[in-house]
Amino acid sequence: MTDTPKAMPSETSSDDADPSPRSIQDLRGKFFVVPGYQRGYRWGKEEVKALLNDLRDFLDNPARDRSSYYCLQPLVVKRQENRPEVSWEVVDGQQRLTTLSLILQFLTSESPFQISYETREGSAEFLKAPNEKAAGRYIDYHFIWQAHIAVRDWLAGEKRDPRQFADDISNTVRIIWYALAKTEKSVDVFTRLNAGKIPLTDAELIRALFLRSGQSRRLEMALEWDFMERALQSDDFWYFLQPAGSDRPNRIEIIFDLVAKVGKNARDHATFEYFYSRLGPQVQALESQEDRVETLWKAVKQMFEILDEWYQDRGLYHLTGYLIAQCGSIEQLLNLLKDSNTKTKFKSKLVTAIRDAVVKDEAVDGAIRKLSYKELGKTRRTLLLFNIATLLAQSASNMRFSFHQFKAEDWDVEHVHSVASDPPDKQQDQVNWLHEMRVYLQPASEVQTQIDQQLDSPSWDIDGFERLYDLILSNFAEDQAEGADNGIGNLVLLDQRTNRGYKNVPFPVKRKKILALDNEGQFVPLCTRNAFLKTYSHTIDTPMRWGVADRNAYQSEMIRTLERFFDGKLP
Repeated sequence: MTDTPKAMPSETSSDDADPSPRSIQDLRGKFFVVPGYQRGYRWGKEEVKALLNDLRDFLDNPARDRSSYYCLQPLVVKRQENRPEVSWEVVDGQQRLTTLSLILQFLTSESPFQISYETREGSAEFLKAPNEKAAGRYIDYHFIWQAHIAVRDWLAGEKRDPRQFADDISNTVRIIWYALAKTEKSVDVFTRLNAGKIPLTDAELIRALFLRSGQSRRLEMALEWDFMERALQSDDFWYFLQPAGSDRPNRIEIIFDLVAKVGKNARDHATFEYFYSRLGPQVQALESQEDRVETLWKAVKQMFEILDEWYQDRGLYHLTGYLIAQCGSIEQLLNLLKDSNTKTKFKSKLVTAIRDAVVKDEAVDGAIRKLSYKELGKTRRTLLLFNIATLLAQSASNMRFSFHQFKAEDWDVEHVHSVASDPPDKQQDQVNWLHEMRVYLQPASEVQTQIDQQLDSPSWDIDGFERLYDLILSNFAEDQAEGADNGIGNLVLLDQRTNRGYKNVPFPVKRKKILALDNEGQFVPLCTRNAFLKTYSHTIDTPMRWGVADRNAYQSEMIRTLERFFDGKLP
């Protein structure tokens, strides 16, 4: 935000109810009371030095825009009505506010505002002149004194001019002011903010801006806000848009971030600053406050409607969902949308972007055939697209790829038929392995007979197990071409837990385990399931083996499906 808020009006002004970034000068003359339900001051030397270091780094950054400012976390306050003097109860933010007062007091021998701890008689005077003699009176005083020492030591090491540093802080630091309404209970708000350390979010600050600025549409905006928030509470919707582990206390903030065009590396509360710069009382504009609220709220709703359409439309869901899963950039898709005047053109641009990510300018046939286990990134992207294109090809189906479940796991590129196997090294594991393999062998076969002899032997024959292990694997390794096992025709997507749980076991064991997971409701990508069911194979006379013919058929179906996808022949 580049506009500097003008000085605050008198204490009795209704502008005190507006959430806004306030300068140190805006706090001048205010009297703050830290109520008894809060713990006392507890910041240690490290926290104080961290704040000073942040301020120094911000001020000394040569690339800093001189009109920018350093924004502290919100200060949540409530006007105290039953006191003779005008004062503000500090509901949240007292540690930062007290520390800022101590810094300014040390630098200039004067803090522009006063703080008093309700349960500590004389605390306002002690904050004005911390001293070691009185520091032992209360535990709060001890920490205040330690903070005072931390400021002194830090400044001595920096060799900065105290007065200049104080002026720099006054000119660049902003505190986001958030005043509770008369009807809000301070203790309830304090409990909510401190249970699990949930901070006051940009969404709450922006909500207050809209509802306090747009008086004529307050109820309507509140209902529309709740509708958007409820929609985003669906994990299927949220994780279609976001990577795993990216939850927020208020998911609706993603809409405001996109409207404000705030990137991932933006400073704290940059989104709020964007909306405040357009709705705050300092704005002098030709249009009325109501018109500004209406214009900005319309932009918010339109952004939600765009994302909601991507989620609801089956074709857009899979195309945008794939690109978001690969690059994580909704902004990139919004740029494509901006250049598209129809949904058909937008879908065409999405397909082009996907082609650039998967095969670029190559022919699909050649690009797919040369993929192998050695190119995990490209192979993983291609296998994911094969799953999505397969679903899109089923135009009569309502099935959708579950980005929510997909993002909840880490995925391996796994061999359908194992290239190499690690034999179990413990006797009991070896016994269990032989019992499991026996089920898949021809009854009364020579291999089964040798397994029975090994299991019935009174003493465990290690050498015998190793010979039997190689014999069993060779029984399943039918019709393998030299060097073919690492090709795309022998690779599928499989979650890490399943893949690394069974290691390199033969095809029929993998098949049984994967189909069991699918029957239990665990997410198995459609094409992975189809491969182990041998859906792509032309014959199923050997259902327990995965040979060259199976690999070729699987690879050919992948090429055919992706060629149709890139030719625009899928919905």
